[in-house]
Amino acid sequence: MTDKTEKRKEKDTRKRVLFKWPDVTPSSVFIAGSFNMWQASAMHKTPTCYMTTFPLDPGVYQYKYIVDGEWMVDEDEPLVRDPMGNVNNQIDVSKNIMKGKGKGKEKVEKQSETKVKNNTQEQQKQKQPSQPQQQQQQQQQQQQQQQ
Repeated sequence: MTDKTEKRKEKDTRKRVLFKWPDVTPSSVFIAGSFNMWQASAMHKTPTCYMTTFPLDPGVYQYKYIVDGEWMVDEDEPLVRDPMGNVNNQIDVSKNIMKGKGKGKEKVEKQSETKVKNNTQEQQKQKQPSQPQQQQQQQQQQQQQQQ
């Protein structure tokens, strides 16, 4: 085999894996994991989420997000405890993840988009104070200004 053929064959085992943080309110989101030697890699902000992709060989990887400087996990993704007791997200990149063409790939992508959309809407609802909370906050602010 030639060097080009070997490199192509080597490249074929890697899969592009998409990572998403479903909240766009933070000013910065990074990801670090066993796939990048736990070095923080910036994620790109989109209108609906932060995202990035990594070409990964089949295997099991642990990772965490760094959101505005704070190490966090995505509670909606698989979690695992490492030997030191830290809780991390975990992904199993199998040989057939997002493989090739067809409806399977589209279905996975649509499910991911729907999940991110639902998570983002849910987080926005949780962050918005209820009307009584808003009134209470306004009253507290007024009292502080009067003092």
